[in-house]
Order: sequence, then C-alpha cells, then structure tokens
Amino acid sequence: MNNSITSTSVYQLLSRREIEILKLIVEGNIDKEIAKKLGISFYTVRTHHQNILSKTGQRNSTSLVHFALKNGLNIMLS
Repeated sequence: MNNSITSTSVYQLLSRREIEILKLIVEGNIDKEIAKKLGISFYTVRTHHQNILSKTGQRNSTSLVHFALKNGLNIMLS
C-alpha cells in the first residue's frame, strides 16, 4: 500500500469526479447507489472506483475509507 500520499497530493492525484465518488463511498454508499445519486451508469462509477483504488494504492473499499480518513480528506459525513 502507498501510505505516503498526503491529503494535498490526493486532491492533486484524483479528478473532481473521483473525489466526489470517494466522498460518497466514505459515506457508506455502494456503487449502485452512487450511480443513481449522480445520474450516471453503474459501470462508470465502478470504473472510477477502481481508478481511485489504483491511484491510492488500496485494495478494497474498507482500506480506501481508512486511507481517506487517515489522510484528512475533507469529507463531511451527513
């Protein structure tokens, strides 16, 4: 895992849409729910999700959420 990425570099590393999807993942949404909320295809969300995992060096959504919170991403939980 690449845990050396800081929150600033994560914002530079991920696209705006990937950040938006990451926030929804951290809120506990699954890809199908994210697709519905954003009005985009499930497959588009799945591709973004896989790209986020790859770019952050994480293996699954659980480690991704931990990584996002640990690195201080600006995620407001509702």
